[in-house]
Amino acid sequence: MMVILQGERLNNGSSIFNLQFLFMNFSDWYHINNIDSIDSPALVVYKDRVIRNISTAIGMVDDVDRLRPHVKTNKCKKVAQLMLDAGIAKFKCATIAEAEMLAMVNAPDVLLAYQPIGPKLTRFIELIKKYPATKFSECWYEPYWDCTG
Repeated sequence: MMVILQGERLNNGSSIFNLQFLFMNFSDWYHINNIDSIDSPALVVYKDRVIRNISTAIGMVDDVDRLRPHVKTNKCKKVAQLMLDAGIAKFKCATIAEAEMLAMVNAPDVLLAYQPIGPKLTRFIELIKKYPATKFSECWYEPYWDCTG
């Protein structure tokens, strides 16, 4: 099974997929029967491959609660939902938009990988208020904090 997301662009998306093809055993899994009906540009996602990759990641740890995948690599609600369906409950993101995407699919635990300041902090607080079912956290850094004693 495959999912086709038309109109979404990823930076160097085709290069990423070409790189994956180099390491995969070629067979008919990547064949698209209705290639003439797909508008270009289009991102083609093979759902069964994504599910298998999620299962592989889960199998690499002794407890699924130890996983916190970073969604900057997929930026896709459908992929986040597949991770949730597989039992992954913690996520990391790099932008407020990614955090909101996770909240929209009811991700229970979202870590923003930087400390928001200025307008980003205002947007982050608004997001926390808008999605109370999601626990949001962020990386905090205090450059003047004395850790020596």
